Amino acid sequence: MYLLTVFSAFSVLIPLATGLILFSRLALELKLLLLLFFIVAIVEGYTFYLFMNDRNPYWVHHFYAPIEYIIIATVFSFWQRKSWAKKIIRLSILPFLILCAWDISGGGDLKDFNAFPISVAYALYVGISAYTLVNLDHGSDKSVARDCRFWIGTALLIYSAGALAYFSFHDMIVANYLIEIWAAHLILNIIAYILYSVGIMCEAKAWNRVGA
Repeated sequence: MYLLTVFSAFSVLIPLATGLILFSRLALELKLLLLLFFIVAIVEGYTFYLFMNDRNPYWVHHFYAPIEYIIIATVFSFWQRKSWAKKIIRLSILPFLILCAWDISGGGDLKDFNAFPISVAYALYVGISAYTLVNLDHGSDKSVARDCRFWIGTALLIYSAGALAYFSFHDMIVANYLIEIWAAHLILNIIAYILYSVGIMCEAKAWNRVGA
């Protein structure tokens, strides 16, 4: 379990390395996503350090959650064909920031796990990614398997759905099925980052060079 935890925590390096190699070929939204992976790598490394030194890592996530939401919502708003969908996704950023600010200032304790804001974020991610996947433009000659939005949307949907269940029922899971559910959560995390990498390669039009 320890090795799985370490590999899952640093699996963000897979899409990060892929994006850095293909950086010059990436669109703006993919560069924003790459920025998120860079932030995740720092957060994962620091929280791992805190954990190994028996220090509380939860306070980090109180500040990371709004940053993550801003970037993901912005990235997916670029991919909406309908202007109202683009506006709704971008407008959702402010209420989420208010929720996070409330949780930090008065609704919770920085030493406690911020399960509620994170659960809300993953519920929104499920909706945003599912809507994006359903509304992909299938009228073009481009195969959906070569569309970065398909792979990245699928990655977000798979991970968010699993994470939503985990974070929403965190207390009950800890009490009853911690090892099994945590292992499943780690595996989903690894799968998501692999799918993100595939999406980055699609965006960079690197399939011919990697043999796809």
